[in-house]
Amino acid sequence: MYLKVRNMKELKKLKTALIMILFGNVFYLLHTYFLQTQSSSFSQFSQGILLGLSVGSNIVGIILLIISIRKIQEDKNV
Repeated sequence: MYLKVRNMKELKKLKTALIMILFGNVFYLLHTYFLQTQSSSFSQFSQGILLGLSVGSNIVGIILLIISIRKIQEDKNV
């Protein structure tokens, strides 16, 4: 029973990780879209914010993905 609940939590983390990676890619696409527009102070600020959110979301998503996969593999081996 405990392993089943733990696996459900890990699957939820896995889903969250994939959503974070997806959001990171969407933020990067928005960054490249706004890169083509006219360069003003606000557009440079928004490009920086979008690039930072993109990189941060991807890093957090990848870390969560690795942790979740390791824990699921450990539960299968036990």
